Amino acid sequence: MPMGFSTEKYEDIYFAHGFCNGNAEAAVREYRNRFPRRRVPNARFFINTHSRFCQFGLRGKNEQYRNNGPLRRNDNNYILRFLDVNQQISSIKAAQQL
Repeated sequence: MPMGFSTEKYEDIYFAHGFCNGNAEAAVREYRNRFPRRRVPNARFFINTHSRFCQFGLRGKNEQYRNNGPLRRNDNNYILRFLDVNQQISSIKAAQQL
């Protein structure tokens, strides 16, 4: 059964791994100390989370490609400018226009 961590918990896992300079065993201890009431994943989970984040960034694995190709730096800048100018637009309408 999958562990089902929320985005916030994945961020905490990634932070603990970075805080411990990539030492997964130390990251497990750090995570346990910071969040004693949470489930604590094993060291391999910390390594895999870091690896997935480095490979796919903020986009999920299934969102790696759009429009039959990877997003490029210019595309990201365009999207950020678009959202900055159109702050009141819904995410669905923004996706349709982009």
